[in-house]
Amino acid sequence: MTSRRIFWGFGSAGSTRAAGPSSATLSSAGSSVSLTKSLWRGGQVACLLGALTTLSACVDPSEAWPQGTPGAENAAMDAFQVSQVPPSATSTYFDFESKVQLIGYEVNEVEARPGGRVRITWYWRASAPPVGDWKLFTHVITQHGRQIAQVDAAGPLRGAGSVSSWRRGAIYKDEQEFTLPPDAEPPFITLGVGVWTDVFRLNVTSGLQDHMNRALVVRIPTGHSSRSGSW
Repeated sequence: MTSRRIFWGFGSAGSTRAAGPSSATLSSAGSSVSLTKSLWRGGQVACLLGALTTLSACVDPSEAWPQGTPGAENAAMDAFQVSQVPPSATSTYFDFESKVQLIGYEVNEVEARPGGRVRITWYWRASAPPVGDWKLFTHVITQHGRQIAQVDAAGPLRGAGSVSSWRRGAIYKDEQEFTLPPDAEPPFITLGVGVWTDVFRLNVTSGLQDHMNRALVVRIPTGHSSRSGSW
């Protein structure tokens, strides 16, 4: 069966209208159809009725995911490979559908003031890199769950290519530096990370997460606490 690629009207991965939510909605003429990731993965056929009258009846779930060539490594990524997580880093484990794992991080700031700089290094392991054009995202979140910044593209690793080009089994060093927004509320901010493409995000299958498929990795005090730390 032949199906069409669906392009969805969302913003970038880090915005409020985030590309890659675990559930997204298409609207037309006052109607909406909610498509969830589990529907594709359950091997079912998604029939879009009512709102999307111009779309042919069904979409084959095997064709709904981004296509690519497994093992199409990007040599530019090799510069960011490390043999192991350094002893100075905090070991952690967040699994994204057995494809990518966050296995450590190192934050340079004990405390971050609004308007100040934050430097953090993530350590990712590529167990079975997803096919397509998958990328990393980083969100800055207040204690009340409000997203106040996205730094998805910050850092040399993220500018070198996509997660899909990682070498299977390799560990990658992902350095980021960004300015903390002036509206960062005390006593802390949380950094949430994940893996996304188009309007999909990989599920966080191990580790603390929120309803938006973000791994909640580290809290950084913003002036009213003495030290940073993991959740």
